[in-house]
Amino acid sequence: SIQSWIVLLNLLKGATSVFVTLRGILTEEALAPYLATRRTSTIMIRASGIRLFLKWVEDNGLEAEEIDERMSFAYLKHLQETSAPASRTGIFLKSCNFSYGLFGLTNGNAIALSARCRGLAAIAFSESRRRIQRDPLKMSWVMKAEEEVVLADHEAGRLSEQEGCVLGFLLFCTHTRFRFSDAARIT
Repeated sequence: SIQSWIVLLNLLKGATSVFVTLRGILTEEALAPYLATRRTSTIMIRASGIRLFLKWVEDNGLEAEEIDERMSFAYLKHLQETSAPASRTGIFLKSCNFSYGLFGLTNGNAIALSARCRGLAAIAFSESRRRIQRDPLKMSWVMKAEEEVVLADHEAGRLSEQEGCVLGFLLFCTHTRFRFSDAARIT
């Protein structure tokens, strides 16, 4: 994950204060303190937002070091015109803010706070298809699942001990409103 930021920061060059501070010598050891307080998943998502932007910059013969609000708006407009996933605009703006905060991306804050960039991201998000969610669980289903967990691995039960554990975990997530990924980390 640090490696991807080394590549990106080398492309952005003087547009970031970290590049100037470290005199262009970007190593894992030098960047580790900047990223130490961030989760790996966040680091990767933010890098992805910048990476896609820099690919567009290269494809259009622009200079990454000249990143500004105007260039960013053109990129967001491109995303809209090419029907890119709606989340991509928001990820890019968050990536700019992230880069501004950690690496001193010169215009990162101006891009993230730009009314027209944020507006374009909001339009893209509102035009995305409506999220269709599953119907909520019926109380009778939950009660039946609870009975099956209690009877698991008994003569009267239909579930094995392992199946009962899995169903019990799902019931735990349902009752506590935990997401699977959060509940799985409980020790």
